[in-house]
Amino acid sequence: MRTRLGARGETLEQTLHQRGRKLPRKIRRAAEELARAEELSGHPRLRFLMDTAQVERSGRMVVNHLRPLGAAERRRRMFLSIAASMSFALLVTIGGVIAVLVWRGYL
Repeated sequence: MRTRLGARGETLEQTLHQRGRKLPRKIRRAAEELARAEELSGHPRLRFLMDTAQVERSGRMVVNHLRPLGAAERRRRMFLSIAASMSFALLVTIGGVIAVLVWRGYL
């Protein structure tokens, strides 16, 4: 998750706190479950309270979601997002200029 989303946290919980909003809700919940399991695994007695099958399913779900998100895809999405923002700003500016021209009586 650190490499795919660019997070700098030491633990999974810190990473989720920093970049968790970029994940879909279902994947975020699975990652939060993995973070809780990470905490429990450090304690010798509480380790047995984990549902290992559910933790494995959550782990597979998170890994399967993060695998296809490569650097090239993220760059492309970021470029498209910036281009869309610039296009919208240009459209609003042109609309404002036309409104001023109509208001002043030039059109």
